[in-house]
Amino acid sequence: MDSSNPNTPWLPVLINGETPTPAFSGELERGNQISGGMTVASGYDDNALSQNGRQIGNTSFTFLPTLSWQQSRPRSLVDFNYSPGFTVNQRLSELNSSTQDAGLNAQFRLTEYSTLRIHDAFAVTNNGWASTSSDIPGSVLHQPNQSVLTPLARITSNQFGADLIQRVGTGTIVGGSGSYSLLNYSNVQGGPGVQLIDTRTAGAEIFYLHRFLPRHWIGVTYGFERFTFNGGVEDTQSHSALLFDTITIQPHLTLSLFVGATHSHTDGFVTIGRSSTFVPSTPTQWSPDTGAVLSWEGEHNSLAATVSRRVDSGGGILGTVDRLSVSAVLRRQLRPHWSGTISFGYDDNNPVDGAQFGYRTVSGIVSVQRQIRRDMTIAASYARVHQSYGVVIPTQLFPDHNRALLSISYSFNRPLGR
Repeated sequence: MDSSNPNTPWLPVLINGETPTPAFSGELERGNQISGGMTVASGYDDNALSQNGRQIGNTSFTFLPTLSWQQSRPRSLVDFNYSPGFTVNQRLSELNSSTQDAGLNAQFRLTEYSTLRIHDAFAVTNNGWASTSSDIPGSVLHQPNQSVLTPLARITSNQFGADLIQRVGTGTIVGGSGSYSLLNYSNVQGGPGVQLIDTRTAGAEIFYLHRFLPRHWIGVTYGFERFTFNGGVEDTQSHSALLFDTITIQPHLTLSLFVGATHSHTDGFVTIGRSSTFVPSTPTQWSPDTGAVLSWEGEHNSLAATVSRRVDSGGGILGTVDRLSVSAVLRRQLRPHWSGTISFGYDDNNPVDGAQFGYRTVSGIVSVQRQIRRDMTIAASYARVHQSYGVVIPTQLFPDHNRALLSISYSFNRPLGR
């Protein structure tokens, strides 16, 4: 794989812990075109207010138009999409709302051996489910923690990143990257006193990668991140050093491993919970960073799986946490026009400041899709989410959800010329 070619992935596959996309081999083609469509969906949630003490079932109807533009040139690759939407609720009409979703992923070949990548993902929604499966380009180590299901709230999020790589020799790459993300909550539902934590994250890293064998890469990276919560109530600065090892076992099977440590210093304390036992804060911590990323793409099956342990933000519930995250997505082409997906997620978040509590989220989704004709598909899914806490918090923050969703989508593609 020629790393200087902008039409290939941003680095040799998974070298920097890149999150794999569970796509079938034939779905990776690019073109210069405009695409659009409309999705109409109806879903039922048995705990729409995320209050186990007062569960309310609700049926919602969502209208989601989409528009995207993809352009490939000898020295550039640009992919932009925008999707406004509107949701109507059957029993909770006061929560009817609009949504906004936009994304950019662009690569530019600056010189024969230099490539610049810019990516951004922006979303505004009051649907906590939308934040649990965000497809954000970039390293698995630099995506904000959105595993938590919060009370209904207006959620504004944005993740921006820029990467510059330079090939300095045969099989050797150096580079650097920067990132910034925000996560804001407003109009929080669930009763007086319920507050969620706004988060800002800024980071930068440099890395060195070398191919020792045709299918074997080793790299090292140093990174810095700063987490700020509720405008500075809690502030954490972290430094990390990691070693990567990536092996292309087969042409469509790649495994990436990383191991290292993070040194963090925290000032202040923020949480929405109250613990019956509290250990005095320890502002300086050493934490392990470990993980693995597996990507497999076959003719009729694909698998994307990640496991990681690292310092991260608390996703609106806590401040800085030591986060263990596991996820897997399996796709299968069942028949010529049928496909199915099974996904699983597990997150365990524990504060790094000495507090003896945290939260866990376990989720599973099963879905099936049928292509009615070339430009139209229908899909159905069922999702189950359980969230538990080792902390005394308001009962409305113990959300257990069952959700069923049925949708029909129309799409079109139009070439824009050469």
